[in-house]
Amino acid sequence: MNHFKTVFLAGAMLVSSAVFAEGGGDRTFAHIEDLLRMQQASAMMLADIEKMPKKDQGPMMGEHMKMLGDVMDQLGKATPDSAMSDKDKMVWMQKHQAIVADVLSQMRREHAMMFSQSHNLN
Repeated sequence: MNHFKTVFLAGAMLVSSAVFAEGGGDRTFAHIEDLLRMQQASAMMLADIEKMPKKDQGPMMGEHMKMLGDVMDQLGKATPDSAMSDKDKMVWMQKHQAIVADVLSQMRREHAMMFSQSHNLN
């Protein structure tokens, strides 16, 4: 149930920031911050899954994969606002790149867990 609270909280943050953001650049930064929160929620879920007994990890990994898929879909659509200054665009791109790197790291960790399960390691 804790995972559902995390997902609900992330969803609420997404909606609230989208409603209250003003201006193109502000909306663009709000969107990247939303993606950061989504990535953090998926990272927390993965940490919880890693602590679970292997026999209980499967269904939660499916939910985690869906979360990562949603983050990756949003990352693929995200672009900096054309009205942003070069400095703001650089900050935006650094945040975007950091989220992508963490999502890929989560995918590797998840893959290692699935590999371990399928080969009965540890």
